[in-house]
Amino acid sequence: MEVTRKNFREVLPDVGKAIKECCFIAIDGEFSGLDAANHSHIAPFDTHEERYGKVKKSCSDFLMFQVGICTFKFNKKTERYEARQFNFYVFPRPHSRVAPDLRFLCQASSIDFLASQGFNFNKVFLEGISYLTPEQEGKLREVLAQKHGEVSLFSSPAFTTPGTDEQAGVTKGPIHIPDEQKAFISNNCELIQKFMDDPAKATLNLPPSNGFQRKLLYQTIRQKFSGVHLETTTGEKKKDLL
Repeated sequence: MEVTRKNFREVLPDVGKAIKECCFIAIDGEFSGLDAANHSHIAPFDTHEERYGKVKKSCSDFLMFQVGICTFKFNKKTERYEARQFNFYVFPRPHSRVAPDLRFLCQASSIDFLASQGFNFNKVFLEGISYLTPEQEGKLREVLAQKHGEVSLFSSPAFTTPGTDEQAGVTKGPIHIPDEQKAFISNNCELIQKFMDDPAKATLNLPPSNGFQRKLLYQTIRQKFSGVHLETTTGEKKKDLL
């Protein structure tokens, strides 16, 4: 079964069940290359640790295009193993401006081999499942927590801004919503309410907006809804989304 970002959430429970019930698992991967500098030098007397270290070093700068797992479950009635195969197309897409924008190498012989086997490169780049390493996730969470803290400060009922002696201590209230923006804010609030009423949905992309509209949305949403995580992302047409 092919798994992409389009069906990942739907297939994930089935994958978890297959892993939990299996006797053993086979794992495979397709990479953009295998040997960055022709320095693996695998020797017949290498220990398992030495060989693993050499292989890891030689391919660390390449990208994994696909992760394949195959679970094997023993059927007592038929006395045979039942195999279930899942192929995950993966691509570390930078989903926001603060997410890592990965650079990677390609090896001509590896790309040529994959192409000759009918590998779908379009599916990797267009439908690949996004991912982060634990370290990248931790850093991104810190950045988002800081950004949300700043938004919370400036969207509070009143806040004080630094300035000259005459300006110091001047208190500003929430940003006034212009009449021409009220329909936009109202429509987005309705979308969010419907999203929160549907437990099956985990994420929601709001319509494209400019910087001022996003500021109004941050202010309004934080006042009306609790537990909503807001993040600016760039859509497929390079337009900013929330």
